[in-house]
Amino acid sequence: MTGKDTDYAILQCKAVMPSESCNGEDLSNEQRSSMLPAFHVRMRWNFDGTFIGKLAAHVPPPPSEGVDNHTFLWPVFLATPLLPSGSMYEEVKFSGNLDVRNNHDLLGCAVDAFAHHVVCDSNRTILLSDLQGIIAPDDALTLFDPQAHIEDSGSGHWDKESQQIDKFIRSHKCNKFCNTLDLSFTSET
Repeated sequence: MTGKDTDYAILQCKAVMPSESCNGEDLSNEQRSSMLPAFHVRMRWNFDGTFIGKLAAHVPPPPSEGVDNHTFLWPVFLATPLLPSGSMYEEVKFSGNLDVRNNHDLLGCAVDAFAHHVVCDSNRTILLSDLQGIIAPDDALTLFDPQAHIEDSGSGHWDKESQQIDKFIRSHKCNKFCNTLDLSFTSET
């Protein structure tokens, strides 16, 4: 898909979504999660130019058995600018939706500290997870497709709310960025 000389990736929820409305709600929540500010280590979010779209044509129902080879499962989709790829770019996953990783490389530590900062800054009500991105040849990181766990939100299939926030607090190991920013969980209540 191309618009104004920009190639787009089209995203939808997996077939595990129970309904069309859940798909639309989760995509809207995902788009909002992408618009949160980034840490200052040449990181940015891939959200400029994203939009939620709806197909004008009817989407046929999936088959009752076998593999579903539909291009679209639901009429509502998220379109986001396609990121560059190739041998000069590296795709990196820093955390999953439900796993808490304690990265050891410089950029991974910065992303971990960013997640820690969001938990602290939101007074333990928001956790960004499933953090992944593309590292460009100039070492700039563009993050994409985050998930958010938001306390008492009921905001979607992937949101595990306080349960996942608490897991992060128990599992996260502070690094030099956390220490420099004076981030901790012990002083917050």
